[in-house]
Amino acid sequence: MEVVDLPLLPRRWQVRLTLTVLAELTAATSDDAFDAAEAAIETAVTGAEIEARIEWNGNERDNADPGDLDPTDPWPGCPR
Repeated sequence: MEVVDLPLLPRRWQVRLTLTVLAELTAATSDDAFDAAEAAIETAVTGAEIEARIEWNGNERDNADPGDLDPTDPWPGCPR
Protein backbone atom coordinates (compact mmCIF):
# COMPACT_ATOMS: atom_id res chain seq x y z
CA MET A 1 0.00 0.00 0.00
CA GLU A 2 2.80 2.40 0.86
CA VAL A 3 4.58 1.64 -2.42
CA VAL A 4 1.62 2.89 -4.44
CA ASP A 5 1.07 5.81 -2.03
CA LEU A 6 -2.17 4.49 -0.52
CA PRO A 7 -2.98 4.69 3.18
CA LEU A 8 -2.40 1.61 5.27
CA LEU A 9 -5.49 -0.34 6.23
CA PRO A 10 -6.52 -0.17 9.88
CA ARG A 11 -6.31 -3.43 11.75
CA ARG A 12 -6.95 -4.70 15.24
CA TRP A 13 -3.82 -4.96 17.33
CA GLN A 14 -3.14 -6.93 20.48
CA VAL A 15 -0.53 -5.14 22.54
CA ARG A 16 1.20 -6.56 25.62
CA LEU A 17 2.65 -3.99 28.01
CA THR A 18 4.68 -4.54 31.13
CA LEU A 19 4.13 -1.73 33.60
CA THR A 20 5.69 -1.03 36.95
CA VAL A 21 3.05 0.24 39.35
CA LEU A 22 3.92 1.54 42.80
CA ALA A 23 0.99 1.34 45.22
CA GLU A 24 0.93 2.25 48.89
CA LEU A 25 -1.61 0.37 51.00
CA THR A 26 -2.12 -1.27 54.38
CA ALA A 27 -1.81 -5.06 54.75
CA ALA A 28 -0.56 -7.57 57.31
CA THR A 29 1.72 -9.59 54.99
CA SER A 30 3.47 -9.06 51.68
CA ASP A 31 1.11 -11.58 50.02
CA ASP A 32 -1.90 -9.61 51.34
CA ALA A 33 -0.28 -6.40 50.05
CA PHE A 34 0.19 -7.89 46.56
CA ASP A 35 -3.38 -9.22 46.54
CA ALA A 36 -4.79 -5.82 47.55
CA ALA A 37 -2.66 -3.97 44.99
CA GLU A 38 -3.67 -6.37 42.21
CA ALA A 39 -7.36 -5.98 43.12
CA ALA A 40 -7.07 -2.17 43.07
CA ILE A 41 -5.29 -2.17 39.71
CA GLU A 42 -7.77 -4.60 38.18
CA THR A 43 -10.68 -2.43 39.37
CA ALA A 44 -9.10 0.65 37.80
CA VAL A 45 -8.36 -1.06 34.48
CA THR A 46 -11.75 -2.73 34.14
CA GLY A 47 -13.38 0.65 34.81
CA ALA A 48 -11.51 2.19 31.88
CA GLU A 49 -13.27 2.44 28.56
CA ILE A 50 -10.97 0.05 26.71
CA GLU A 51 -11.06 -3.67 26.11
CA ALA A 52 -8.31 -4.97 28.33
CA ARG A 53 -7.59 -7.95 30.50
CA ILE A 54 -4.95 -8.43 33.13
CA GLU A 55 -2.76 -11.50 33.15
CA TRP A 56 -1.16 -11.76 36.58
CA ASN A 57 2.13 -13.61 36.84
CA GLY A 58 2.69 -14.58 40.47
CA ASN A 59 6.33 -15.34 39.74
CA GLU A 60 7.05 -11.67 39.16
CA ARG A 61 5.92 -10.41 42.58
CA ASP A 62 8.81 -8.53 44.07
CA ASN A 63 9.77 -5.53 46.13
CA ALA A 64 7.07 -5.35 48.82
CA ASP A 65 8.72 -3.12 51.40
CA PRO A 66 7.04 -2.99 54.82
CA GLY A 67 6.63 0.46 56.29
CA ASP A 68 5.39 1.67 59.66
CA LEU A 69 2.43 0.05 61.39
CA ASP A 70 -0.91 1.67 60.59
CA PRO A 71 -2.14 3.24 63.84
CA THR A 72 -5.68 3.58 62.45
CA ASP A 73 -6.04 -0.22 62.13
CA PRO A 74 -5.53 -1.83 65.58
CA TRP A 75 -6.26 -5.36 64.26
CA PRO A 76 -4.61 -5.57 60.82
CA GLY A 77 -5.62 -8.51 58.73
CA CYS A 78 -8.51 -9.48 61.01
CA PRO A 79 -11.98 -9.61 59.48
CA ARG A 80 -14.47 -7.31 61.15
